[in-house]
Order: sequence, then C-alpha cells, then structure tokens
Amino acid sequence: MYDCHTSNNRAQEIVAALRQDARFQFKEQGGYLRYGICPNCGKKELYVSKEKPFRIACGRANNCGMSWTAKELLPHLFENYEKRFPPTRENPNATADAYLHEGRGFELDRIRGWYRQYQWKDGSQWITSIRFPLNGDGSIYWERLVRIGSDGRKANFGGRYRGLAWVPPGQVLEQGDRCFITEGIFDAMAFMHAGEKSAAAMASGNFPERLIKSTHKRGVVWVLAFDNDKAGKNAARKHYLRLKGMGEHVEVALPPEGKEDWNDLFQKGRIDEPFIDACLYRGRLFMSNSPGEKAWHMFQKEQTQRRFIVEFGNGLYRFEVSSSLDTLIKENGLDLASPKGYEAFKEHTAQDQISNAVPELVYIIDDEEMDQYRYVFRIKYKNSNRVDLKEFNGNSLVKVEAFAATMLTGARGVEFKATEYEFQYMRRGWLDPVGREPDTVSTIPYLGYHAETGAYIFQDHAYYKGREIPVNEHGYFKIGGLGLRSSLRSGVRIQTGQEFNPSWFPEYFRVYSWQGLSCLSWWLGSLFVQQIRKKYRRYPFFEVSGQKDTGKSDMLQLLWKCSGRDDYEGFNPRKDNPKAVRRKFNQLSNLPTSLLETDYGDGRDNNQQQYNFDALKDLFNGRGTGAIGLPTKGNDIYEQAFLGALIASQNHRVDGHEATLSRIVHCHMTDEHHRPENKALAEELPARPVEAFSGFLGAALKNEHQILARTYEAFDRLKPRFDNQGLSNRVAFCHCLVAALGEGLRVLFPDMTEELSSQLTDYLIGRAKEREDLLQEEKGIVSQFWKTFQYMNEEIWEKDMMDSRAGWLDHSAKKELIAINLQEFRAACVDFKQPIPMDMQRLQEELKASMQHPFIKSGNVYSRHKKRSIQCFVFQG
Repeated sequence: MYDCHTSNNRAQEIVAALRQDARFQFKEQGGYLRYGICPNCGKKELYVSKEKPFRIACGRANNCGMSWTAKELLPHLFENYEKRFPPTRENPNATADAYLHEGRGFELDRIRGWYRQYQWKDGSQWITSIRFPLNGDGSIYWERLVRIGSDGRKANFGGRYRGLAWVPPGQVLEQGDRCFITEGIFDAMAFMHAGEKSAAAMASGNFPERLIKSTHKRGVVWVLAFDNDKAGKNAARKHYLRLKGMGEHVEVALPPEGKEDWNDLFQKGRIDEPFIDACLYRGRLFMSNSPGEKAWHMFQKEQTQRRFIVEFGNGLYRFEVSSSLDTLIKENGLDLASPKGYEAFKEHTAQDQISNAVPELVYIIDDEEMDQYRYVFRIKYKNSNRVDLKEFNGNSLVKVEAFAATMLTGARGVEFKATEYEFQYMRRGWLDPVGREPDTVSTIPYLGYHAETGAYIFQDHAYYKGREIPVNEHGYFKIGGLGLRSSLRSGVRIQTGQEFNPSWFPEYFRVYSWQGLSCLSWWLGSLFVQQIRKKYRRYPFFEVSGQKDTGKSDMLQLLWKCSGRDDYEGFNPRKDNPKAVRRKFNQLSNLPTSLLETDYGDGRDNNQQQYNFDALKDLFNGRGTGAIGLPTKGNDIYEQAFLGALIASQNHRVDGHEATLSRIVHCHMTDEHHRPENKALAEELPARPVEAFSGFLGAALKNEHQILARTYEAFDRLKPRFDNQGLSNRVAFCHCLVAALGEGLRVLFPDMTEELSSQLTDYLIGRAKEREDLLQEEKGIVSQFWKTFQYMNEEIWEKDMMDSRAGWLDHSAKKELIAINLQEFRAACVDFKQPIPMDMQRLQEELKASMQHPFIKSGNVYSRHKKRSIQCFVFQG
C-alpha cells in the first residue's frame, strides 16, 4: 500500500542514487551533498539536502541559478508506478496516490477523494489511469494515464466537455476573488496548493462558459494562465476579448518561456506572490495593443528610467518620458495606472522607431578551430512571421555603425537607427543578461562522435548515453552542461530519428552473402571506432573488391543508408587534390570513409595503377590525416587525428607493402551466390528509401554499451581460435575483431542467430588464412618485374645463341649478382612492348622486399657492358 509518510525511505533512495550517479560526483558535507557538477553550467556548485532531496540546485545563483526536481534528474526512480505501487484492498487508489504525490508533488490529504483509479485498455494491455469527474455524475471525465500508451497518448476524455471546467471540489468563488484559469487539472491544482483559487479549462481552446456565467456580477477577476507557447498565447488573447465582452474583469499571466508548465514550476517551489506578480506583468506586456501601451506598463514598473527601448510587433521603439509627467502626477494626484494616467503618459512621452526588426542574441559560438567567437542572433521582422538565424562576427558588435551595416546587408535590409548609447545598452543586455549567462556553443568541424562528451552530433539529433536528443529551436544541442553543434556545411547530410526495423536483415544476407555480413559487422564497429581504438589501439581497414555487377556498389550505398546518408557510395581520391582528400577524411567521426575505384588501367594486374594505400597505414591506429601550417608567425602546425574507419571498394585487390596488407580485412564479391530467384530482390533492396535503413544508426548508438560489451566478450572468446591458425598477430586481430562485431550485431538483429555468428567466424578464419598466404607471396608488381626482366634479358635472344645482346640488362660483372638500371629497364619495356611500370617510386620500394632475388643495395656499379659506373639496383643472383 502506498503511504506518503514513507518519505524518509524515499529520501534515502534518492540520496543513494545521487551518490552513485557519475554525472554529479557529489561530496558529503554534513546534511548535504555538495560540490556536484551542475548539468547546466558544468561548475562544481550543485547541492542538495539529504533530508529533503527532492530539489537539486546550483549554488551559482547569479550566473546559473538552475534547479531540478529529483524526478527530472533521476527519472528511473519515478517510473513503473503500477509495479511499485499496485492497488490493494485497503487502498484501491494506491497507484494514483503515488503518481500524484511523487510525480506531481501534491499533498494527498488535500486532494483525497477528488479522483479514482481506473484501467484504460491500450490494445492488448491495460494502463492505470487517474480519473477526474467534470460533472456531477462523472459521466464526463478526464483521465491521466500513468504511463504513455502505445499510440503516444497521455490522457483521455470521456464525454463532451465543451463549455465545462474542472473546479477543485469545495471551492467557492466569493465577491472580488481572483481565479486562475489553466489548461489542465494539474496546473489548477498547483495554483490551489500555492493558495490561489483556480479552475481548469481542460484545453486552451475551450472557453469555460458555465463557470463564468455562474459567477456573474460577483466581480471575480479571471486570470488566464495558459502555457507560454503559440497556442496558449492565441487562446489567452481570444478568451480575454470574450471575457471583456461579457463585462468580466480579466488579466493574463504568462509563465517564463520554456517547456515548464505551472505544475513543473510548483514542484520547484516557484509559485509565490512575487512570481505571480512577474507573470501578470508579463501578461500585461503581451496584451498591449500598441508600443505606447507597452511602454506605459513598463514605465509603471520602473519609473526611474526616463529613456528606454520597447519591443513591439517585431520592431524596436525609443521612448523618452518628460519630467513634466512627474509634476502632473504629484500636483494632481493622478493615478498613473488609470485610463487618465495612460492618456497623460502618451501626452508627455516622445516615441520613435529605431529598428524594423528585433535582434536577439541566441548563443555565442566558440570556434576553437578558427580561434574566434561568433554571435548568433535571431532576427524577427516587423509585420512578418519570418525569423532568421544570423551569425555576426565580433567586429559587428564593436560600434553601432558596424552593427547597423551588418543588419542592413546581412539581415534582409533591416534599418537600425539606434544611438551609440542605446546600442551599448542593448549589447550589455545581450552579453551580460541579468540572472543568466548567454549560452556558449562549441563547434566541431565534423559530424559524428565527440570524444570529450561521449556524444554523437548530427544535424537533427544527438545521441548521448543511450538517449536520442532532438536539436533545439536554435540549432544546437545541450549536452552535459555544454552547447554543441557541427560547423560542417559541405553537403554531408546524415538523416536521423527514424524508427529501426530489423526485418531487412535476412534479405540483406540472401543478396550479399558472407561478404555482405562481414562488411555489415565491420560497419557496425565503425560507429564505435574510437572507443575500440581506445581499448585495442587499432581498427582494421576493410576492402571490397569485385568486377562489375557483383553488387559491391549497391551494398555500399545500402550501408551508407544505414548510417543515414542517402545516394552516396564514397569518393575517388585520385580525382581530388590532396587538400580536398584530407578534408574528406576529417568530415566524419565514428563513421566510415569509403574510397572508390582507386585502381585503373588496362585490367591486367601488371599494368594496374592504384592509389598509394601505404601512405594511409597510420590511419589504422587513428593517427593524423596530414599536417597543415597555421597562419601564425611561428612554426605551428595542426594535424587532425583520423576519427573514422577506412573502407575501399575497387575492381582489383589492394596492393601494397606487407604492413599495409596485414591491416586489411578483404572480401571479394563474386556472382557465385547469385540465384535467379534473388534477382528481383537484389534490385529492389538497395533501391529502398533511406528511411527504410537509417534507423540502424540510432538503434546502434542507443545500444552502444550492450554492443561493445558483447563484442569485447566475443573477441576474448574467439581470439585463441584465430591465434591457433598460424596467422600473424595483426591478421589474426583484424579478422577476429570483425567476427566479434558479428556477435555485436545480435543486439540489433533477432535473425542474427548464434549459428549464423559461428558460421561468420568460420568464413573470416578462411579470409584470414588467405590473407596470410598473400603476405607470404611475392608482390604482384615485383613478380611481374622479374618475369619481364627474364624475358627481355634472356628469353627473346635464345633463338640465336650467338646474339651478343643476351644478358644485356644485367650490368654486374659478378655472376652471383644482378645489377639493373631501372630507367634502362623502363625504356626497354617501351621498345619491346612489355607492360610499363608506371609508378617507378613504388616499384623501387617493392623491389627492396624482393624474395625471388633478395635486394642488396642501390648505388653506382661498374657496368660490364658500358665500361663505366652507372646507377643500379643490385640483387642476389
């Protein structure tokens, strides 16, 4: 049975959870937990009473001043009311009691009997509801669900409530009483707990006509206290005019802007008389019909200011109040708040428009890469609903002339005619607002994982500690007390927020077989590549080769759709200059970088040219992508670490040094697994829209902990098996990790069975053995070199044993050595129509690892043919 008097146990539970939560890092100090990390400002000023831990606050009252309910910071302790507090025979409302007391902060002794606990059918399940009657027999009611329904529903109505209102039972409105009309019952109960009379209209669009008429001529002052959003404001204005038309007294109270409703504010202890006065003042400003009326309300509140600026209708106006108004008030006893006072205010005040738009500083960008701050303003235009976000540099805020010029040229031709004094006044309000610091937003020059916070930053959503966070209205994310956004604007678009449907997995496997499953496993790991590198110091490259029509391009485009990137496969680094290539390597973090068709030529291995993958081998460990000089007078450089994972797709297998090849997990696409019955699916599957696959990204990031834990466990279990295959350490590591990531796929795909994971491991062991065999073979370019050398040096002369040119390419005078001038060798290839080694630098590097004729040295050798010294590569004969 729920008993609100067990609050001591509840307090202990909350304190224990706060102690254990690594986000806060509290320290004990007497009856308080202190020096916790504030989620808003990041300073170690968070504190909470251990006796009453239901509100946690930041001690920086002037610079932060944020506070949270325990429910906001520890939502898991305030869930599952049905399981934790089931109804009993003694208390059939136990679940409702717990929800209203713990979840809404109400005193049960004051509201007991106002509601009953029911069950609401949600498909095949039942959800506990709390039902409040809206009429005498309860045939019209509103009920709140203690958990969200399968269709997203939070509440439900029974019967037609138009014109009705919920009123706290027993409440009587006397002559001249003030009554707050709210949207919902919990907001009305919040005012009731704060000592105010109240009623709930049940929706901002519903006018409580019966209640109003029942109190006619009692002089009740109705206060419209709806939410401070567009719907709430529109309803307040509409109902205000209707109440005025009925001869009623009416005011408007607006809560501070934000997502907190009156019940939220009540739970934070904010609804008191000064707070209500501030909300009523905010309401008067909102309901003003002209700049002059708004200025009149402002002057009543702060009569010491003679010159001030008023925002109205998305314009800015200058007002200057004459001292003659003071004389009039003093000598005639004029009430400034009366209609006559308003007329006097207008007569003794000068008004002038200074801007046909309103600039509001939204946040400050701290661009560490450019070492500068930029200022983001929201520009609202007069007589228009259009709103722009514009970035201003610091120079634009130095003088009013510079600001006015920026507004004119960068913000749709705004005329800004403030004086220097007025501009400085506005600038102080932007940069040093009372009661808070402007949000500072750090930019990152890429999309994806931000290692400092552990968050993933994309355009529309961020992912942090298993949660999906939508971008706020200002275009950035508030994570761990920090503002973050990506500054990348070069056409890379990652779609997020789609539901994940794993049903495509069996079809994917049917079409792309083990090569595709290996690539999907590696792709999953690329989403956590920095975390994996932190543990293992490396992450494998992946290579997909295969001739046309084997499906490699379709597969890559599908996998990019899984990461939210539509109509994309990769880029060819040969087509871009080195600076552009470096930037493309740096655009994504914890996502793949895919290189395409880096080989070209006549199709024969010996005449095939490839991108120099040897230059990329340090990316295996996440090292730099290339240094650039910084624009300073010193010798400073900047080199960004490689934050992603590397995959290559081309017709022919990547060739390179052993150190490079051992870093690659290679799968060759063929048509061996193609079946006539799969042909239609192979065409239809990759043609599906990005929305069909992009949920994979969010699902993976929300399950980061489970995926990595399962991968690490599988790696430890599988590694001895790979080590026993006679593989080199690096080859074993790379293929074992991809196999372990296949186990990680089981977190997301029910169809990725244990049997399938085991068979994937067998397949990757086979790929690892093939890779090891390749490393033991002579490199293709070296093997071809010796074949061509043998042919031009000996074989073409064998028909004529007396031909003196036999052996002419070998300049060594010693039979046990071979000395070759590589320029002469290349010219001979042209003369004898042999494959020409295009990349001579690479050939020289590869020849140093020759196994057929081991390399000895490079230098001057006395030529037995030319009778002088020439430059040669010398090998063992």
